[in-house]
Amino acid sequence: MSKKIKRFIIFAFKENRISLINFKLLLKSLFYSIKAYIRRERNIASEIYSYESLFFIKLEDPVAFLESCRRNESVFPEGIRDEVYKLRDEVFKVNSLYTLEIGSGPNSNLSYWVDKKLLEVIAIDPLADVYKKIMKQLNYTYPITPIKQKGEDLLDIFKEETFHVVFAQNSLDHTEDPLKCFRNAYSVLKKGGLLFVCSNIKEGTRTSWAGMHKFDIYVDDSELILANKKGETFKFIDDNMLLDLIFYETYFKNNVDSFEAVFKKR
Repeated sequence: MSKKIKRFIIFAFKENRISLINFKLLLKSLFYSIKAYIRRERNIASEIYSYESLFFIKLEDPVAFLESCRRNESVFPEGIRDEVYKLRDEVFKVNSLYTLEIGSGPNSNLSYWVDKKLLEVIAIDPLADVYKKIMKQLNYTYPITPIKQKGEDLLDIFKEETFHVVFAQNSLDHTEDPLKCFRNAYSVLKKGGLLFVCSNIKEGTRTSWAGMHKFDIYVDDSELILANKKGETFKFIDDNMLLDLIFYETYFKNNVDSFEAVFKKR
């Protein structure tokens, strides 16, 4: 506890003076923590705080950062892009692939491909309302505005086999029930469609299970695996799911080992 108080003081004070913006963010984080405790909900304070501190404290020019994200084509690695174009032009023969992004955050990972007309994206995030306020404060309009929705409740608003592509980047391990989110993602994906899962490898272990990171996700012998703090492991794909792993790669970014796996629904 003393270490947490010390970190609080260091963060709240800057050059021996109270940093108003830092202090404000800490109070908001405390508010959301208390709210989650009272409602017996998952504590989302760390996720909100991480984005607000990024945009309002760490970045000198957050709009330039957002624009650089919008130019990021690497969310579709070169090794899978031909398959995505084939999906649009030969398999479904549509103008743009109707795509669901699960846990988009305030700035979607897929904006580059939306601008290129490859995708039409519906983004969902439980914190969409908070992120809209952040974008409004920055006076920035992104090509994709998330709607407030949990992956666990996808089937409440979408019919089965609705989307050509489902995309989840660093989001499944933040959910309350990653396995249910994955099953729902499978359900709303059309036959022949692609399911992208991108994640830091064993993020729960790496972060000592802090904040929203209550699960490990990794690939073992071509199987997508979920593990919890107790050491229990589960397979994402059960015998009733017709999914083939068609692409997998690991990479090192921002000092973190990560992976991208792409599954095709038969």
